[in-house]
Amino acid sequence: MNEGNDRTDFGFIAQDIEALLGTGYNILSIGEDAERSLSMRYTDLIAPMVKAMQEQQEMIDSQQAQIDELKAMIAELRKRL
Repeated sequence: MNEGNDRTDFGFIAQDIEALLGTGYNILSIGEDAERSLSMRYTDLIAPMVKAMQEQQEMIDSQQAQIDELKAMIAELRKRL
């Protein structure tokens, strides 16, 4: 996060992304300089992030269905008492 000129900019630390994903993805560019500077192509992150959100939503929907089913079972058991 960089603060300057009354603006706050957000971003990823390229080294963190490299540690997470490795270098097998085209998201990172490794510089030829002595520091081995890394840069990121943020637009290349959009599709994997959307896919991850879709997978999470499927899990949420499945869990909600289980919760609803369990609530119904509890309600039925309470009626029997």
